[in-house]
Amino acid sequence: DTQAEEAYRLSSQLWPGNPDATSGLATILARTGRTEQARQLLDDFARSYPDQRSAIETFRGSILWNASSAAPSP
Repeated sequence: DTQAEEAYRLSSQLWPGNPDATSGLATILARTGRTEQARQLLDDFARSYPDQRSAIETFRGSILWNASSAAPSP
């Protein structure tokens, strides 16, 4: 996941308005237990690129639900 995270971060820097790069990075963050960072990333993206908000909002529910269902039980 480290290489994937680096690739998504680079992609986000090269094309900041790309919802796929942001969604991919948010997925990696959520999958590795950094759900709050993923949520913040998606919030920041939605504020910065309101024309892409619908894509991010749809994705937000999906990754955050998947992250919570994949979390280990206490």
